[in-house]
Amino acid sequence: MTSEVLTMNKSAIAMAADSAVTVNGSKTYNGVNKLFMLSQDNPPMGMMIYGSADFEKIPMETLIKEYRKRTDFEEKDIISIKDDFLEFLGKNTPNSDFESMIESGLELFKPLIVRQMENYEGSLVDFLKSRVTQDLPDFLNDYNQIIKQYDNEFEEIIPDYVEDEHHDEIVTLLKNIFFNYLMRMGTGIVISGFNTQDLFPSVVKFNICLNNSGKIEIVDYEELINYDGSGIFPFAQKDVINTFLTGIDSTMENAIVELFSNFLDNHLEKIRVEFNSNDEIKNNYLSLVNQILDNFSMSSDIGVEEFIRDIAKLKDNYAYPILNSVAVLPKEELANMVESLIRITSLKRKMDSNLETVGGDIDVSIISKGDGYIWKKKKHYFDVELNPQFFNKNK
Repeated sequence: MTSEVLTMNKSAIAMAADSAVTVNGSKTYNGVNKLFMLSQDNPPMGMMIYGSADFEKIPMETLIKEYRKRTDFEEKDIISIKDDFLEFLGKNTPNSDFESMIESGLELFKPLIVRQMENYEGSLVDFLKSRVTQDLPDFLNDYNQIIKQYDNEFEEIIPDYVEDEHHDEIVTLLKNIFFNYLMRMGTGIVISGFNTQDLFPSVVKFNICLNNSGKIEIVDYEELINYDGSGIFPFAQKDVINTFLTGIDSTMENAIVELFSNFLDNHLEKIRVEFNSNDEIKNNYLSLVNQILDNFSMSSDIGVEEFIRDIAKLKDNYAYPILNSVAVLPKEELANMVESLIRITSLKRKMDSNLETVGGDIDVSIISKGDGYIWKKKKHYFDVELNPQFFNKNK
């Protein structure tokens, strides 16, 4: 795991990344490079990676540095760099073993989804529908024959109490949830910088999933081109940075919403008991009162949705002055901010987890139109004074 953040305004981009890598979910090491310079100037461009540090069993650091060595960036824009990099990966990495991806993914997915289903009270179909956030990417149609071979794996996840008539629907839902999960287990890529022809910064972000016969398939693509606003954009472990930005931890927010929902239900039930115990109402108006309370109970979900929207407005209002400040911060302060955000994430992980999944030295870079790509902090695994040749070569 990792924590990374990019912040920018009209004049500069600042990026920071920690150095921790998690192995087999049980051990962490520091010293991994996740932030890279692509081009120092004309255009100044950088890249961050998160998620898996390898792609098709090749270290991403090796692939990025090899791509940088072979590429003439002169006056390229960020979109052409993204396209060139994906083409480079397609030609220089092996075709994906999709069956192995499914099998390794199922080992992680099965216990996770089973635990969630066991803790859910209510309709299993409704629960799974709530977990389906988007359609599967079209490129998975190329693998339909392989995917069908694993239907029994999803059938085995279904609890014994579920009636057979629901099995087909549940298998379809489980497959959707799993394959969306699987496609986001790859490597996240962030490319940022200033296009030669633009005055303002640009950022593209996406996840690389697999090599489909030389074509690198991606999901979750987003872009901001020649962006004249300001923003703080966290990647990978986002919770602490989002709390800083919105004023509320996501786990706490979900707990508050659940408490509010339970409060509505319990309060209505107490009112119902009170009316049912009143002799006058019981003898003359009970059916009418119960009908009114039933209507209130049915509309409580609407009340919860309104409550959620109100929280979202509060979060936006909380973030507004922070983003206004980011809009006018000088380059050095932008860099100080991103480093501080990684440090507080690292501190939180030390306090709340047995596994310090964020840590080690923090790399920080600043990209601006006038000064190009500048390292503010850059770790080295060697003694700098003993290796002057490293800095003399063309990187």
